[in-house]
Amino acid sequence: MVYSLIRTLVIILVILNGASCSGAGESSPADPSSAASEGIITGTAELAVGGRTDFEQIRGRPVILLLFATSDSASELQFPEMKKVYSRLGGLVHFLALSVDKNDRALLDAYADFMQAGFPLGMAPDDIILGRSAIGTVSIIPTIVFIDRDGTVERVNPGALPASAIQKHAEKILGEIIPGSSDL
Repeated sequence: MVYSLIRTLVIILVILNGASCSGAGESSPADPSSAASEGIITGTAELAVGGRTDFEQIRGRPVILLLFATSDSASELQFPEMKKVYSRLGGLVHFLALSVDKNDRALLDAYADFMQAGFPLGMAPDDIILGRSAIGTVSIIPTIVFIDRDGTVERVNPGALPASAIQKHAEKILGEIIPGSSDL
């Protein structure tokens, strides 16, 4: 457990250091027309089962995005909560879990096999890891991101959430109440 906590802190520090070092010496003002400044998620994520998810292609459907680390016990505990909501909303909302572990495809594949989430797991694009996306800097793992039908980030929740809270936020991005949501 202590090892897991230390590894998580190291990963967070590496992510934060990478974000602060990227573009060192360059100063270019943010482009107000860029997708990140508009709060829109773009890019492509490589999936554990093969293939890729392009955020442009899933636009039109709300997304619940879990950012996790394979070594993080809180991330591991978040998956069962996500599965509960996925079992209710999988047809209405696109679920996606992206690992912030850098370039460890074998580890991600083994983790996806172990977790049996039912929804896609993949590797987070560099823009998300380095804080250059509409999500901003991810300093706590797990982080759950709620994205509306237009691809706009509606809420970034650092830390774990119970299934009932995930469903509540999902209902907000869906714009409808799901029957039986109080059962979670």
